[in-house]
Amino acid sequence: MSLLLVSISVFTNQKFSEKTELAKATKILQRDITKAENNFNSFIADSTLISNITTKNFTDISSEKLLEKINYLFVYKINDKKADLIFWDTQTTLPDSALIFFGKAKELVALENGYFFAQRKISNSFLFITLMPVKWNYAITNNYLQNTFANKKIDEIYFSISKENADTFVKTNKNDFLFSLVTNKSINTTIESKITIWLRILAFFPVFIFLHLLAEHIYKFYGAPKASIFLFTSLLFIRFFSYFNYQFFNLRQFELFNPAIYGSGIVLRSLGDLFINIMFLLWVVFFVESKFTKLIKLILPINKIRIWALMPFLAFFVLLITQKTCSIIQTLVSDSKISFDVLNFFSLDFFGVVALIILCGLALSHFYLCKIILVFLKKNYQNNFLFFLLLVAIEALVFLSFQIGNTNIVLNLILLSWLLLFLIILYLSLTNKAINKSTLSAYVFWIIYFSLSISGIIIYENTSKELQNRKHYAEIIASKTSTINDAILNSVLTDFKSESLTQKFYLFKNKVSSLALKDSLTNNIFSSFNNTHETNILVFDKFENPLHNNETVTYNAINSILNTQGKPTNVPGVFLYDVGFDKYNYIFRREIQDSTKNLLGYIFVIINSRKSSNKILYPELFNRGHYNSIDNSLIYSYATYENNILVTSHNNYNFTAKYNQFNFGINSFLQIDKKEYNELWYKVNANKFIVIVKENKYLLEFITLFSYLFYAFIIIAIFFSFFTYLYKIKFKIINNLFKTQINIKQQVLGSIIFFSILSFIIIGIATILFFVNKSEDSNRKLLSNSIRAIKNDLTSEIEKNISVKNALQATQNFDETYSLQSSITKLSNIHSFDVNFYDTLGYLRASSILLPYEKGIISKKISPIAYTHLYGGKEIQFYQNESIGKLNFVSIYMPVTICNNKVIGYLNIPFFTSGAKLKDEISNFLVTIINLNAFILIIAGIVSLFIANRIANSFSFITNKMKNIHLEKQNEPIIWHRKDEIGDLVLEYNKMVKKLDESAAALAKKERESAWQEMAKQVAHEIKNPLTPMKLSMQFLQKAIDENAPNIKDLSIKVSETLVTQIDHLSFIAGEFSRFANIENAKPTNFNLTETLISLKQLYSTYENSVFNWHIILKDVFIFSDKTQINSLFNNLILNAIQSVSNNKKAIITINQIVKNNFVELTISDNGDGIKEEMQSKIFTPNFTTKTSGTGLGLAMCKRIVEQAGGTISFQTSSKGTTFLVVLPLA
Repeated sequence: MSLLLVSISVFTNQKFSEKTELAKATKILQRDITKAENNFNSFIADSTLISNITTKNFTDISSEKLLEKINYLFVYKINDKKADLIFWDTQTTLPDSALIFFGKAKELVALENGYFFAQRKISNSFLFITLMPVKWNYAITNNYLQNTFANKKIDEIYFSISKENADTFVKTNKNDFLFSLVTNKSINTTIESKITIWLRILAFFPVFIFLHLLAEHIYKFYGAPKASIFLFTSLLFIRFFSYFNYQFFNLRQFELFNPAIYGSGIVLRSLGDLFINIMFLLWVVFFVESKFTKLIKLILPINKIRIWALMPFLAFFVLLITQKTCSIIQTLVSDSKISFDVLNFFSLDFFGVVALIILCGLALSHFYLCKIILVFLKKNYQNNFLFFLLLVAIEALVFLSFQIGNTNIVLNLILLSWLLLFLIILYLSLTNKAINKSTLSAYVFWIIYFSLSISGIIIYENTSKELQNRKHYAEIIASKTSTINDAILNSVLTDFKSESLTQKFYLFKNKVSSLALKDSLTNNIFSSFNNTHETNILVFDKFENPLHNNETVTYNAINSILNTQGKPTNVPGVFLYDVGFDKYNYIFRREIQDSTKNLLGYIFVIINSRKSSNKILYPELFNRGHYNSIDNSLIYSYATYENNILVTSHNNYNFTAKYNQFNFGINSFLQIDKKEYNELWYKVNANKFIVIVKENKYLLEFITLFSYLFYAFIIIAIFFSFFTYLYKIKFKIINNLFKTQINIKQQVLGSIIFFSILSFIIIGIATILFFVNKSEDSNRKLLSNSIRAIKNDLTSEIEKNISVKNALQATQNFDETYSLQSSITKLSNIHSFDVNFYDTLGYLRASSILLPYEKGIISKKISPIAYTHLYGGKEIQFYQNESIGKLNFVSIYMPVTICNNKVIGYLNIPFFTSGAKLKDEISNFLVTIINLNAFILIIAGIVSLFIANRIANSFSFITNKMKNIHLEKQNEPIIWHRKDEIGDLVLEYNKMVKKLDESAAALAKKERESAWQEMAKQVAHEIKNPLTPMKLSMQFLQKAIDENAPNIKDLSIKVSETLVTQIDHLSFIAGEFSRFANIENAKPTNFNLTETLISLKQLYSTYENSVFNWHIILKDVFIFSDKTQINSLFNNLILNAIQSVSNNKKAIITINQIVKNNFVELTISDNGDGIKEEMQSKIFTPNFTTKTSGTGLGLAMCKRIVEQAGGTISFQTSSKGTTFLVVLPLA
């Protein structure tokens, strides 16, 4: 199977190679183009729809309907070389003038925000244009504006569009060339189909199954140690193969195996590698744990001295795995990009889920490894567990003595205490039989224990990491507010004059001279910053093209940062841009003009702190850098104090106007806890302090992290149980679907937990829907009130500054009549909302955020749906959801009217942060409900476990009582005080027992009478047998006397001998029946069975025609029984064994004695012909015999004697002989 999958993967790799992937992507685009052509042709053929559009009959036109039928549609009225847009169905883009006036019927066009397949059709003075997006090409990119293909099946990383004809191209339905799809040359990664990769991975699963089955086979025939070693070495080999043949899987193309996400050394090179290693470790540990009972049996014969020498190594191993487990957990928090911000539910991404699984796997591996060691200790060291704990503590303290001064010594001490407590609890659970039986309760306990423990480590590491970050933030804030920086910047701007750069600007056009000039400027003008900052000089020509810049950043990107996210500093012309809480840059721009004021180009200077990352540009268009700056942080508040007086403060913390003097050194930090907050003070100099405050949410973080881990453990347990079940039924699900039996305890527990989870899901969905509706209502109300206020302010200002006659002109050309842009900007700042103003034709005339519209990220036309609702005064307000790229937000529109309700334009408020606020609300709710449900689930689990155990224990109690029901003894009724369903069952049980006892008494009486009758018949039969020859002998003797026979004396002697023999036989019969009847009257004592066997050995040592093989244990073996009866027992069995051998061969009798657990086992074997099958069921029945003579009581007496002693007797027989097994309990 594996070879087949690998072969298929090779085939698919060839089939889906780079060229075939390119062809596949081209085929996808060709299909989209063909579909767009067909839709456009159908549209042109729909005369009714075209008529409604051209006549602006919006009553019968639905923009939503058009969007379903055709791509972006634009309809122009052609009149005297003019094209007036009368209809559009998208706000995403607009055709440019070249397409409108000179475009082809079908072509690929490059507009401001991407490549589009354009189709044109002129009919009856109307121009119809459709644009199908092929690939986005935004001037500015960020997390929601990505230059991807419109069809998500095509990866923009590997392919790009070319207008040059190539081997793989897209054409029209008339076979006209449109564009080519080419492979990006800058990509070094080999393009391999994901099908190929998955086939190669799946090829290992049959190997894994084979390895496991082979390990089971080795275990069965060669023992557990060899099976465990085989499985371990096999998986180790596979891992080495994957490490040294990484390209075979090409896993690097998966983000899970990206070292940038997580990497810790050669072995743990990525999160994916760590995941695989943990899964393999769990596999081996589970296998060893399941076979460990056998392993112990094989380890037990080791020399005692060696066993004691092994204990220190076991203690060291426990310490090692504990320390390594803790270390991996720490690195997952501190050295990775995995978010453990558990209070933000939406920060839990795919990598966070994998990290949770890894944490659970680490905990399970640690638990089972320690369990294996403690089971070994329990079997080999008995009551020396405390000594083992002492060894662990001593070795740990020795290790910690070398860690003095290490910042982690406190954590290590806590870890040692945790380990000792863990080992104690685990050992007690292993030695407590009641806990061992309740596996489910124990499992829930360990889930809670490890969830709490891992949560503690992560919170500790998070706290340490957060404190270091806060210290760094304080240093950054001190640097940003430094007067020294302001002085240096003033000096730099004085030297960095446009006039001096005008003469040298031509040097930037040559790569070598450009680099030399930039180095000269950096080393001379910016030398004051070089020790603490890095300077980047970016030059662009007048067409905004880069001139040999080191940074791959566009003019639009850097200009958008300056316009939207730059904050003015104390130095005019210099702006400060927050990259993050701990990163900031200074930015300023120079326009270079020649002597005649002609533009030559632009120079941007970016000065970033050396403590910042190299990522200097991340344009954020719509929140103005809100989330990048600590000034607007939802987590931190900070303030600056100078000379004991508060100078500046940010965010919601209640800082005092003055502070008490703190005595700590300059450039040092001091933490102060104040109820729910933690203050971190940083002393910049003798007179200046920075204080950053964070709300203490450690308890909530701990509870939330515990909840996540608890759920992860539960899910893993369900998955593992399901997989184990599938393995047991050999994956034959359908055959075993209706055969699976679930006991009452599982039904009760499962039902309660299921309904707890179901209620959580239902409540969660219902509440989220409530939040969404509530958010929409509140946003609608907020935006409605805000747009009314802005409209009133704008209307008042327009009417106050210009006449009604000029109002319409103002909306068409506001620069000539009235500064509409300045009013919109002012109103935006007053009301804290972004504002757009569209004229009556739907064109943008003013905006507080012009850049996205100027750069074509979104068109300057109003939303067509909003325009349809507002046009002609149909509606006075319109509210809808909108999107730009991946950014979703709500938006509201309202017509602006002046005197006589004349509409002069449309006001628009795009609420860009609405989605983020709703997301925060839902996140907070989900965190709360997850925590509540986790504890509800725990409580429900405990309650259901208690109820299930109570019900199950009641049934178990009744079951045990029913098992003990016996006809030969008095059965006790069950005492039950509760009047419930079980009480009814107990009542019926007691009635049944009473009737059974009565029936048993009657049956016993009848059986006794029958037994005595049978016994009397047997006794009469046995007595009658010798009486007949006695009577005949006497009659013969009487006849001889009567006839005066000459040999009367000899006859008298023979008759007397016959009579004596028969009388002896009668005596023997009487004795046998007497012994059988008196077995119950045994006199048990403690005696040494070995001595009895030795005496029997001596007794039969001279027995004729027989060979005895005695295997007696040469130590005292005491049992509690009647010594005489035991002696009779073995005499009977040995004699039976001798008599079972025919006279023509020598009897070979073997007697074995073995002590096993708390019993002594004795076997008596012969080499006779065996017992016939039809006689085997009657062998212990009284009066049954296979001999020609005898009472048939021998084996029946043996059975009664063994049972009287509390043992068992059984036999195995074949044609080669019979073996009787007697098992007796030790005293």
